[in-house]
Amino acid sequence: MASVLRTSLVFQLMCGFHSIAFRLEAPANPAKGELSSGSSDCETKLQMLEEELLRFCQSVQEGLKNGQYDWITHVRGVNATEMARDVMEALRWGRRDASHGLLFTKRAFYDQNSSLLLWSGVSSASRTKCCTSLNTYMLQAGGNDDIQTPFGSILEKIKNKNADGQLLQGCEWPQQEPIWQAASDAVVWRNGHALVRFLVNKPLRGPWTLRESIFFRAELPALARYPPMEGLRVLNEHPVVKCRHLMPIIRDRIEGNGLLEDWRRVKTFSCVDILVSQESPSAGSEYKQLDGRATEFLKPGERLASDCGMKLLTLESSRGCFSRGQIDFGVFQWVAHQLPPGYIPGIASLRLPQLSKDMKQLPAMLPDIVQMFDSSIPLELCLCSSLNQSEEALQHFPPTDLRTACREGAETLLPGLLTSAGDYHPDIRHAAVQALMSIGKEAKESALPELRKAFGNSNAFVRYAATKVLGSMGKEAQGAVQELRNALDDSEYVVRGGAAEALGSLGKTAKAKEVVLPVLRNALGDSSAYVRHGAAEALRSMGEEAKEAVPELRKALGDSEPYLRISASEALGSIGKEAREAVPELRKALGDSNSVVRTYAAKALVSIGKEAKKSVPELRKALGDSEYLVRCGAAEALGAIGTEAKDAVPELLKALVDSSTALVRTSAAGALGSIGTEAREAVPELRKALGDSDASVRQAAADALRSLGQ
Repeated sequence: MASVLRTSLVFQLMCGFHSIAFRLEAPANPAKGELSSGSSDCETKLQMLEEELLRFCQSVQEGLKNGQYDWITHVRGVNATEMARDVMEALRWGRRDASHGLLFTKRAFYDQNSSLLLWSGVSSASRTKCCTSLNTYMLQAGGNDDIQTPFGSILEKIKNKNADGQLLQGCEWPQQEPIWQAASDAVVWRNGHALVRFLVNKPLRGPWTLRESIFFRAELPALARYPPMEGLRVLNEHPVVKCRHLMPIIRDRIEGNGLLEDWRRVKTFSCVDILVSQESPSAGSEYKQLDGRATEFLKPGERLASDCGMKLLTLESSRGCFSRGQIDFGVFQWVAHQLPPGYIPGIASLRLPQLSKDMKQLPAMLPDIVQMFDSSIPLELCLCSSLNQSEEALQHFPPTDLRTACREGAETLLPGLLTSAGDYHPDIRHAAVQALMSIGKEAKESALPELRKAFGNSNAFVRYAATKVLGSMGKEAQGAVQELRNALDDSEYVVRGGAAEALGSLGKTAKAKEVVLPVLRNALGDSSAYVRHGAAEALRSMGEEAKEAVPELRKALGDSEPYLRISASEALGSIGKEAREAVPELRKALGDSNSVVRTYAAKALVSIGKEAKKSVPELRKALGDSEYLVRCGAAEALGAIGTEAKDAVPELLKALVDSSTALVRTSAAGALGSIGTEAREAVPELRKALGDSDASVRQAAADALRSLGQ
């Protein structure tokens, strides 16, 4: 037979107890007949377990007497009541099986030479297909008695009687632990030296991980104590966790509980990643094919290959080592412990950049460490990516993973980042705001409540940071409109200015516009130039939706601060034709002492177009401006006005031969073409321009000639 069945050749010892205690955790001073102090629900379940065990013992009593179970035990004369009591005592205290193996195997499994399948997190359909394909059975299969032990059938019967969602519902793990330890010990021992398979679909971090499973807590330690000489094979169905993540963790658990000399001699310690297209095998036979493609991993007790040790490991060789499970588990674990789950990284004290300098192989290790351990590494990765720090450590992570790290870590990181945004050191404040903006985009729902609360912070820098982050979130920050509106009355001008800019990013929607536009128009009259500038920038971002603010923007063109005059010009340009009432002020701005103001005034007139025809005299003059960007803008504005700009043809002809920059010549040619037949005197010069050294000038000249009918 492929498997060697360990059989019990000793008779059960009757201990003479007269009552069964139901508390599964060992009492401090165990006394005969002591009752449980656990929950009543759990006591009820244990009472039901006792009753089912008694029925089972009664059902096998006659068979034991007549030798029906000689294939597993030579025990004959038993008392069903005493046997049930001893079995319950063994389960209660996590002791050796007292059912003579009858609870943990079947004649059918013995006759068919079936081997044990352990599982965690996989569907009933997958378990059934796997058992059918690989001739395996399970301790507990979820109701299919053909492939589960009698003990599993008993647990399912109790579960179904109570319509419970899980086995032994009502019993906490300390109460369940000895039961599963005893059962695991028995079923693994009864499997003998046959190959044990483990079918799994469990994460290694977050809630409901492999480390919290019955397999990890009870079955794996039992397996560690009884190494199957045919070995262990893992069939992994998880879409993200891979064999290279699972096997080192399983090996480490075995090394902490098992007989390493025997484990080094097992035939296989292997694993196969089942999921290829996010779907389980469609037919049971596929499990058999996949089973044969398993990859061998480092066995418990074996040493790492010399080239995979930390002293010789390089970034280039690491992937090959890790894919075979050849990792220094202690180093991986140490890195994870440097950033434990409860640790919240601070923007000014990131640990990954320093670790990356001290450990050159870390960038290659991090993706696997993140999958294998619960840690705060994803939080640090989020902060590092937001600040463009530790690029070496980030290069092995897809951008989607980094965005996910920020989204999942938002609630944890936001309070600390908001605190850092109020730091006295400007670099830290800036870094915190950058990180907040990055997280705000990825975790809008989590960020919004914290950002709204930040407006009540006594630190003005924190309030300002909230305005910047909300502004970067755009329409997703609509829930904070009221807080931003109130912030326009803040005592600190930086907060008022930030609020004004943020409101601009919200004002494009009809609903927000009704609230936002009036307060922004009012903010253009704020005593602080910074706030006025913020309001103008906000109106610029709103575009045509800000047309009602044209009167205030016209006034802002006369502001004493040049950067506000620039913003006002930009805002009017973004409004477009609806800003035609501002043409007089824009004409005046073409003569502003600041060249940037003159440039954006010209651009605003471009957007207004034909409605700006009264500005032709000023634009003609601007074609002679000392700044080429002003000349370029003036030519474009004249082109936008069209035929009505015919008086500017002489100045445009001069601009067509502007030797300082091709941009001006290109714009001049375009303007002449837009004026049309009224600019026919420009034909000779446009033909000359066809030989210009710049391709864009030549193209513009050709287009203009076509417009002139040439």
